[in-house]
Amino acid sequence: MPSHTVHFVDLLVQHAETFADKPIYLFLEDGEEIKEQITYQQLKDRAAALAVTLRQHHPEGSRVLLLYPSCIDYMVAFFGCLAAGMVAVPIFPPRSSKHNQRLLTVMQDSGATVALTTRSQLALMQGHAQGLLEQVHLVCTDEVDAALSSQWSPPEITLETLAFLQYTSGSTGDPKGVMVTHGNLLYNQQMLQTSFHPDEDTVYVTWLPIYHDMGLMGNMLHAFWAGGMCYFMTPAVFLRRPLCWLTAISRYRATISGAPNFAYQLCTDRIKEAQKEGLDLRSWKVAFNGAEPVRHSTLQAFQKAFASCGFQSKAFVCCFGMAESTLIATGGTPFEEPIFLTVDPVALSRKQVVVAEDGITLVACGRALLEETVRIIHPETLQECEADEVGEIWLTGKHVCKGYYGRPEATRETFEAMLDGSPHLRTGDLGFVHGGQLYVAGRLKDTIILNGVNHYPQDIEATIETADPAIRGAGVAVFALQGELSEKVVAVAEVERTLMRSIQPAELTLKIRQKVLEAHDLMVSEVVLILPMSLPKTSSGKVQRSLTRQMYLAGELSTLDARMAALT
Repeated sequence: MPSHTVHFVDLLVQHAETFADKPIYLFLEDGEEIKEQITYQQLKDRAAALAVTLRQHHPEGSRVLLLYPSCIDYMVAFFGCLAAGMVAVPIFPPRSSKHNQRLLTVMQDSGATVALTTRSQLALMQGHAQGLLEQVHLVCTDEVDAALSSQWSPPEITLETLAFLQYTSGSTGDPKGVMVTHGNLLYNQQMLQTSFHPDEDTVYVTWLPIYHDMGLMGNMLHAFWAGGMCYFMTPAVFLRRPLCWLTAISRYRATISGAPNFAYQLCTDRIKEAQKEGLDLRSWKVAFNGAEPVRHSTLQAFQKAFASCGFQSKAFVCCFGMAESTLIATGGTPFEEPIFLTVDPVALSRKQVVVAEDGITLVACGRALLEETVRIIHPETLQECEADEVGEIWLTGKHVCKGYYGRPEATRETFEAMLDGSPHLRTGDLGFVHGGQLYVAGRLKDTIILNGVNHYPQDIEATIETADPAIRGAGVAVFALQGELSEKVVAVAEVERTLMRSIQPAELTLKIRQKVLEAHDLMVSEVVLILPMSLPKTSSGKVQRSLTRQMYLAGELSTLDARMAALT
C-alpha cells in the first residue's frame, strides 16, 4: 500500500485513480452469473455522493445502520459512511418480526439515528419492521444522486477515529458493539497481507455474509485493500448448493477464498463425484479456515475429495481471530502444509500438552503477526502459563479494538486485563503455543469440569461426528448441566436428512455413548437427536452451545423423536 495511506478514505481516493475502470465487486446472484458490478471509480463516486447526502442531515460521528442483504449497495453504504466521517453499523435486515429484537437491541445500543438500505429491501422490511424503521432517518442508497460526488470533501480522520461498530454474534450473550478504529482496520489489513500475500492481480470469491467480520474484513475489504477483484454471492445460495462456491472459484480463477470449517465439511459431504467434472481448483492458492474450530478430519477429507480437481492441501491457511481483534490474530502461511499435533487427551483434560502417537489431533492456527503479542495465561491466577500448558489466550497489538461501545464495565473486563503493566485482550479462548504455533483448545466458559478433569466440548463433538454416518458434520453441541448429585453431560446431534427414516435412535445413541467413553473416558448422560439444520449457530457457523442448552431446558429443540411421532 502507498506509504502515505493513513485510512481507508485515503485508499478510496487513491484506488479510484490507480484502478479507475477495474471492477472491484461483482455480484453473482445465483452463484454463477454476474448480475451487477462496480468499478473502483464508481465506488468512490457513489460513496462520495452518499457522504454528501448524509452530511446534509447528520453530524460526523453519527452511527448509521446498514440494512442490506449481500449486494453492491452494501459496500457503497459502508464506504459512504467512512467518507462522511460517520460510524457504520453493519447488521442483517430483519426477515420477519421475530428478528426485530436483534435490530432493536443494536439500534438502542448504538444510538443509531440513520439507516441505509435500498428501495426494494425497504419494501420487504416495512411489513414487519415498520415501527422500528420509523425511529431512524431512512436513506435508500440506490436513489442517491451520483452527481453530488463533486461536492464531497474528505473528513478529518485520525487512526483513533471510530470507523464502525462490529456487533458480536451473541453466541454467549447479548450482542455488543466492538469499536473498530481506522487504525485497527488498517493494521489488521496489514496482518492479513502478511498471512495471505495478495496483490492487485488477486481474485477473491466469497459467500460469507458482509455484516460478519470475516465476510467484511477478510473478503470484501481485503480485496479492496489489495487492489484486487471480489466475486460474491449470498450465503443462502451457498447453503442451498455448496457446489456454487467451488464452481465460482473454478470459473473466475479465484486465488483467495475461505470460510469457517463447516463450509469445507459441507462441500465434502454434499458434492457428489459426478458434480466435480470440469471443476478446476488449481488457481486456489489461499483457502483460509477460521471463525470456529478447525478440524483435522475436515482438512483431510476435503483434500482427499478435491485433489482430483487440482486442490492442494498447502493452500490451507488456518487462522485464529475474533471481532474484538478486528478480525485476524494469528495465521499460517500459504504454500506450506498445515501443521498438526497429536496429543494425549487425558493430559489435555488436565491442561497439559503431551505429544502422543494416538490421541486428539489438533490443527495449528499460525503464529502472531507483525508486532502482535500472543500470551497464554492461567485464567484463575492470571499468571503466564508454563510451556505446553493450556491457558487463556491474551492478545496485544494495534489490531486490538478500543472496547465495547457504551459498555465501560465489559470493556474493562475484556480489553483491559493488565499484565506487566500493559492492557491485554482476554479472548475467552483456551489454547497453548507449541513450536511457535498457536493451538486453540476451546472456549473458557464452555469447558466441562467433571471430577476435577477438564473436557473441551469441541473435542467431544468431533468424536461424536465420527460415531456414525447418520450424524451431520458440524452439527453437534455438547454441554454440561447440574444434576441431582453431580454434573451431567448432554450431547445434541443433528442427523442426516437422507438417513432419517432408517435411523434407529436407541442404537445410534448407544454408538455415541460408546465412542465418547472410549475416546474421552466420559459418560454422556443424555443424547438428543435433532432434525438437520436445526442446531443453533451464529452467522459464521459457530455452534451456540449456550443457546442450545437453553432450548434443551425449555423443550424447544426440534427432536427426531417428535418428528418420527408425527409421521406415525
